Amino acid sequence: MQVSGLAALDISQLIVDQVKIKIEMINGKNMTGTIIKAEEHPQGYELFVKTGDGTIHFIPYHAIVSASFPLGDIGSDTSRIKGM
Repeated sequence: MQVSGLAALDISQLIVDQVKIKIEMINGKNMTGTIIKAEEHPQGYELFVKTGDGTIHFIPYHAIVSASFPLGDIGSDTSRIKGM
C-alpha cells in the first residue's frame, strides 16, 4: 500500500466512512469488505477487514498486493489523496 500511494490517503477516514474496499492478495485471492482497524508498521499496514458475511479477517501487510475502491466512495473531497 505504501508503493501504490494508498498510504497517502488517511486510512482512518476509510474506516470512518466505512468504504467498501477490494484487496488483492499475493495468493491470488481477492477480498471485498470494510476496514475496521488498520495498524501501521514501517513496512505497511496490517488490516482488519469485515466482509459481507460478518467475518473479520486479519490481513498482514506482506500479503497485500493492491487495494482499490471507487473514488466516489470517499465523498467529493479528494484532497486527502496525494496528487489529486
